[in-house]
Amino acid sequence: MNPEYIQIFNQPNKTTWEIPALDLTVHGVSLTKQKDNSSPLDKISKSNRTKYNVALLHGSVEMGNDNTNNPLELSKLKSVGFDYVALGDWHSTKKILDKPAVWYSGSPELINIDQAGCGNVLEVVIDGAVNVKETKVGSIDVLKVNLDVTGLKTLNEINQKIRELALKDIDKKFVELTLTGLRNLKSSFRTEEIFEILKDKIYYLKLKDTSKLELSQDELDDYPEEFLIGKYIRLLELKKGEDYSQNKIIDEAIQLGVRHLQNK
Repeated sequence: MNPEYIQIFNQPNKTTWEIPALDLTVHGVSLTKQKDNSSPLDKISKSNRTKYNVALLHGSVEMGNDNTNNPLELSKLKSVGFDYVALGDWHSTKKILDKPAVWYSGSPELINIDQAGCGNVLEVVIDGAVNVKETKVGSIDVLKVNLDVTGLKTLNEINQKIRELALKDIDKKFVELTLTGLRNLKSSFRTEEIFEILKDKIYYLKLKDTSKLELSQDELDDYPEEFLIGKYIRLLELKKGEDYSQNKIIDEAIQLGVRHLQNK
């Protein structure tokens, strides 16, 4: 690559770079603070010395989110007069505007499971019109899977159910596995055990448990209120409320307590 076409914007007062051979001015604002409530757009303006103007900015566009750090207002992006604005901060590829063309390229590889759409580079051609082409370069994908544990009792049954899903290339995927459905008192598996049997097969595993403990009438009949286990179950059931995380702790306490009281 020609070093004449490499420029680092690392000084606050260095915001423009003219490339006469391309009739182009590149505008860049260096990021000098972790937090800054001023807009990078206030530090640059379109140059009339060249035909084309491109801006490189790091900031947060107003999209119903908190954009107080290096804020970029849509109205200013529309009126600033650049041919193309390349943005950084958002880790997914995202088109913000058509005219002018404003894009987040995103990270070339996965950074966070919650920002699907990363792993791309953008090829931008400016010749009257502006054409933007996405090219996939990332090797790690996100896979979100729900596993219904209703009716499953043992770790072996969980493992078999996972095999039946026939997940492909999970050694190259960031997998978010969510346990759903209903458990019963005879369910003997724990999320920690599921994590252990999967962690070496998957590039990265995030395990979430949204399953709930549901006591059938038959199970309650097995443990009458007059006996210790029955009293224990009903006492904890009465403590449940609207707090989901607290209810999960109570469910685990019921299952663990019943097993210990049965000496299992």
